[in-house]
Amino acid sequence: MTTECIDHAAETNDASSIFTTIQEARHAVLALVEQQRIANLIEVERSPKALEVAEKADGLGYMRSEAALSGGELRLVVLESPYAGDINANVTYARRAVADSLHRGESPIASHLLYTQPGILRDEDPAERALGVTAGLAWGRVADATVVYIDLGLTSGMEQGIVRALAEGRVVEKRRIGIAPPDPNLVTAK
Repeated sequence: MTTECIDHAAETNDASSIFTTIQEARHAVLALVEQQRIANLIEVERSPKALEVAEKADGLGYMRSEAALSGGELRLVVLESPYAGDINANVTYARRAVADSLHRGESPIASHLLYTQPGILRDEDPAERALGVTAGLAWGRVADATVVYIDLGLTSGMEQGIVRALAEGRVVEKRRIGIAPPDPNLVTAK
């Protein structure tokens, strides 16, 4: 927002224009803050200390898996992975991510897999997509962490999940499981 817009709104003494200008400025600032948080998160991922912590966490994750199999407590996580784009490939990848998370001793919620099943919500309908995103993000209130599977890149929906997690003070962990050929035993989305 430019100061000219704010000055013009103030000169005309139009409360509606002033409110709209303030709202637009607020949204612009929030967008910049989100971009910076994501940039910081990506930078942290590359640091040697972050890699060391990730290696330890990975080992601990599989130890947690053994504890979970013996009746131990599962860690609650929101799982982020791509959905939009090549939906069949992304669903296959997301299922692998869910399996990886379970084997780490976690109980993941992958709302993009759950809510986009036939008969639930239609991702191509903006209102239904927004409802699904809101419902998925609501799980963050009870989650211990947000885990982001990044082999296929970050989508705007994933970025939204990262920003929300950081804003709520939740740990965000980035993970890679590799891009593998499709598993013929997995049923893909239609």
